[in-house]
Amino acid sequence: MIKTKINLLVCLLITSCSFTPGGGASEQYAPDTTKTDEPTLIKLIVSAWGAGGPIKGRYTNISLHYRLTSGDIYKSVQPKVADLPDNYKKVASKTNQFEAYEFTILAYPEGTTGEIEYYFEMKFDRHQNRVNGTKNIKIT
Repeated sequence: MIKTKINLLVCLLITSCSFTPGGGASEQYAPDTTKTDEPTLIKLIVSAWGAGGPIKGRYTNISLHYRLTSGDIYKSVQPKVADLPDNYKKVASKTNQFEAYEFTILAYPEGTTGEIEYYFEMKFDRHQNRVNGTKNIKIT
């Protein structure tokens, strides 16, 4: 009985470890404030690490959703591919890879007040993910 339990535990450990080739993460860079009549840029850097293979194509359907905190309807923006900052390029390797994306929120008209709240949606290895914004962006 004990031998059966040990064999089952070993089998579960081997199986669970063999199906986890790596993972992903993200970092975001957004301004604290934005001005009316000027677009707002938000950068998203995603990473893939471990033995899951190259990052290219692992992140799909990336979008930014935003609204004024006083509003009820989110608008969506698609990204453009951006250059990686040098500090990310220096640490990239075969098992630690990065991609950068930039989102542009269109300018709010003069007289608009409040804050912009946002979140990202994306698929990583076909799994849907939502990442909340790290802060609200105050409109000045």
